[in-house]
Amino acid sequence: MGSVLGHSRSTLLAGLDLPRTTSQLADRHHLSPSTVSYHLSHLLRAGLVTRAREGSRVYYRRTVNAERMCGGRAASGDGVSRTRRDTPVGSAPQQAADHEGVVSA
Repeated sequence: MGSVLGHSRSTLLAGLDLPRTTSQLADRHHLSPSTVSYHLSHLLRAGLVTRAREGSRVYYRRTVNAERMCGGRAASGDGVSRTRRDTPVGSAPQQAADHEGVVSA
């Protein structure tokens, strides 16, 4: 997976075994929040992660396709609410179309 996505993105994707915020991922992987946000924006555009806002926090989680890449299954009932913004545009449910709120470096 690292040869396709690169080390940082594959590590972040693997770290999304549970829904996590940018800050949680930054602390966990010893990266700056802006670096994590940059990589998450690319993973979001690639349809490998989705995001859901809960209050002031935004949680990222892997899509079904990303779960397959990581060798697992997408967990259901994890308590992360889905919003219309996280609903993909088009017929493939794994594609995320919204990039609003993602801060790039």
